[in-house]
Amino acid sequence: YVNNVPRVNLAVSDDLLNWTWLRELAYYGSQPTIVVPADQPQGYIVAWEQEPSNHLRFSFYLTWSDLQAGTSKLNYSVPRTLSRCAEGTPNIYGQPTLNNIDVGFHFYDNCIVDRQARATLKNFNLWVQIKKQPNVDNALLHYSVQGNIGDRDAISNFNGYAFTTIEGQYTPKDFGTWRTFIFDPQTGNADQVTIVTDKGSQAFANPTITLTTWKGERILIVTLFIPSEQSAPGEAGELIYYHKL
Repeated sequence: YVNNVPRVNLAVSDDLLNWTWLRELAYYGSQPTIVVPADQPQGYIVAWEQEPSNHLRFSFYLTWSDLQAGTSKLNYSVPRTLSRCAEGTPNIYGQPTLNNIDVGFHFYDNCIVDRQARATLKNFNLWVQIKKQPNVDNALLHYSVQGNIGDRDAISNFNGYAFTTIEGQYTPKDFGTWRTFIFDPQTGNADQVTIVTDKGSQAFANPTITLTTWKGERILIVTLFIPSEQSAPGEAGELIYYHKL
């Protein structure tokens, strides 16, 4: 947020500690995700939640130079289909192509509470196969999560298994009750993740998870947002950590 306006930004780092800002990619945008498409290995698909009338927005950048310049080749704003109020927090499952992007998102169910959904963006201009995901919701409702079930990210193949990390809010409108869960699509079950920070923050939201190779080692990178509520002194904001595999 800058001047109370959410913005999607691009930054780079070679150590995950020190970051260099490159440019703003979207105004009144938030919750971005980025992936390299299989059929355009030099390019980048970026998706985010666009305001006003919260909805999903996609852009494709042909090269790294185009991404740094903010020059997109393809763009698509997704029409809302499951909620008349809001849809957002996109993630992309697996490695997409420009003709087939498997997307997870939340919808503001009956304009009361966020719930899970999944759809496919075809040819960068057609939003199809739109489905609610009550199985994911139910896995968190099992733990008496009464508020929003929102942002998520996924790994399609971790030693042969798929996993999704997802946020759940135990008490509606209470940011201090956000917790992060791991959902197992093979069993349909979820487990709350115990996250230990240096000073003991308790609330964690907006999880992302990335399996990659860095400096010759296979690692798992996780990012989370620590809200001010239930945060330890000095820890509110973005949390990033990695684990060597």
